[in-house]
Amino acid sequence: MVWSYCKAKVEMKCSCGNLSETVMCMSGANDSTLNPAIQRASSAAVASKTGEGVDITEMMGRRRVLECNEKCAVIERNRRLAEALNLKDAELRPEAGAPQYTEFLKEMARKNPSSVSSIEKGLSNLVQSVQDSKFSSRSHSFPCMNRDMRRMIHELAEFYGCQTQSYDQEPNKNVVALARKDKCRLPNMTLSSVVQRERFPKVPMPIPHHRNMDISSSYTTHDAYLSLPFIPRSPCLILLFVRKGLGCCATSGLCTTP
Repeated sequence: MVWSYCKAKVEMKCSCGNLSETVMCMSGANDSTLNPAIQRASSAAVASKTGEGVDITEMMGRRRVLECNEKCAVIERNRRLAEALNLKDAELRPEAGAPQYTEFLKEMARKNPSSVSSIEKGLSNLVQSVQDSKFSSRSHSFPCMNRDMRRMIHELAEFYGCQTQSYDQEPNKNVVALARKDKCRLPNMTLSSVVQRERFPKVPMPIPHHRNMDISSSYTTHDAYLSLPFIPRSPCLILLFVRKGLGCCATSGLCTTP
């Protein structure tokens, strides 16, 4: 009997069930563990002449799974927190994808990274404190800030499910954030993280240089140094001399020629 790969579409999931992907089964011909069991079951069915199908569910013990990511960790943490606080899991589950922060918030994060990071920490600590507390709500008072910074707190607090209110008069006006246990949440990505990702997107891996490549006069000293992949990379002083067809690199007394 000839066996071939199973081409049926199956759904793979991660261990927590958050991620899923439809792939081709591909179980079969080269599976030395599974094939003998399937053959025996198939032979038994034929011998009994019942014409019934063969159930191989118990044989598929080695179930392939996807690897959980950071979002899975956030969901699992929120799920455990929801169980401890008797909350609905959906209330703590982050929305898919990065939060849609406004351009105003992004611009403020670019201009005032340290201040924005401090505000994010204040809101995050507020949410976590009320979720860990026996009280139904908690508040946090931010220091006095200018109008743009106060506006930023008002808009950013919405992504944490918090209510905000301004108090006092200029120039001592400040914002107080209120977090309710049944409403507050943590965004799956902070404003700072989103801005950082947009500013420094992932780039493809550089193509490595070869040792025997021709080093011409158009090369810079940095290019020539990179063409010697076996030279230890260190912050110490590097003396690099480049000539046509010959390169010499000395570092910490070590000298090599390509």
